[in-house]
Amino acid sequence: IIDFEDNGEKEVLQKRFTKYTPKIIKPLKKKIFFAMETKKKLSKLQNISKYDLKPHEKRALMSGHFSQDHVLFDDIIHVPLLFIGKNVSKEKIFSKQVSLIDILPTICYLADIDFDYSNCDGKNLFPLKNEEVFQEVPTYIESNPMIDMRSNDVIGIRTSNFKYFRDKDSKEKRIHLYDLSKDPLEENNCASENRMKVSEMEEILQNLLKNSKKVEYNEDNLSSNEIENELRKMGYV
Repeated sequence: IIDFEDNGEKEVLQKRFTKYTPKIIKPLKKKIFFAMETKKKLSKLQNISKYDLKPHEKRALMSGHFSQDHVLFDDIIHVPLLFIGKNVSKEKIFSKQVSLIDILPTICYLADIDFDYSNCDGKNLFPLKNEEVFQEVPTYIESNPMIDMRSNDVIGIRTSNFKYFRDKDSKEKRIHLYDLSKDPLEENNCASENRMKVSEMEEILQNLLKNSKKVEYNEDNLSSNEIENELRKMGYV
């Protein structure tokens, strides 16, 4: 991932540019610097074009489209997962679907860390090198989970061929279904023409929700106050 929003490095470069800028063009220094940065970023995008990025993925890498001030929704950018090292086949592309929750158990396996895989939602991905023994499962997706329980978020599932989501509180509202094999950019909501597939995906979603582990939070007020006091001493509160 190329980070085009490294403001620390950008500020250093801008100060250096301003210091040596002739006075006659100093009023235009910001526009000139912006043009130079844009040209540099376009050059970087051309260098990574071999990864066959989609248009919306390229736009997200440009300045102003991928920062803390913008929302990155579920699955808009598909981040590639790369295995590099000994005993890993070169230039082999795996078709199996994986999820971000699989990253932690995979790292623990590769780093030989003692880890309870049975008590984790994710799975070790290293068997991907033998794709025939890797069991693919639907991936649960949710927008802005655990931020505001009153908000009108969406929930759904994703498989290799379809992506389905709907209103978090009602399975009759905001229904979306995308055929990823025919519509990889998810531009055509085909839910109305595929009622059977919607019902099938909803059933899978209900089973995931039914079998999901519920986490109970027992808040200790005294402990919370102590933490708040420590944060206040450090200037965070």
